Amino acid sequence: MKHGVLLGSMAAVVTVVGGIFWAINAWEYQQIGESQVRRHLVRGVVEIKRDNHWKASFIVDPRAPLLTRDDLKRITISDIRWGDAGLLCATATTTPGKPLEGRLAFVIEITETGNGKRIRDRGIRQTLAWQGGAKIPFVLPTDLFKPIRNQTTLVHLEPIE
Repeated sequence: MKHGVLLGSMAAVVTVVGGIFWAINAWEYQQIGESQVRRHLVRGVVEIKRDNHWKASFIVDPRAPLLTRDDLKRITISDIRWGDAGLLCATATTTPGKPLEGRLAFVIEITETGNGKRIRDRGIRQTLAWQGGAKIPFVLPTDLFKPIRNQTTLVHLEPIE
């Protein structure tokens, strides 16, 4: 009887420790174009590998200042690529000058190629801290389906008003 209780207790401890280990290390990895990205399956955090280190593309700061339209004109988005589970990778190129720090909205539109008819869109608010005069690869969780062959992705930036 005592051995059964002991074995049951040990099994419970192993299950709990294994569950904690899994929850801490539950990363899903993807290669999206030139970028390596990962998403934490429990917390939903996404990171991109830059300079051999995993980094979040955006910061969490709800009190950050709002970026203006003039600030947004300093950012060019290129190299848009889709991964699985609605992850969008792109490169932001900023013009030289002061760092861009603040809140903005990414507007992602998926349209039909040719006639430009909007199929679906999403506005996503983020806070960024990017250096001026830099190329910054980033990953953005959109929860949108990956576009199919006859669809085009447009990404533009809007100030939050």
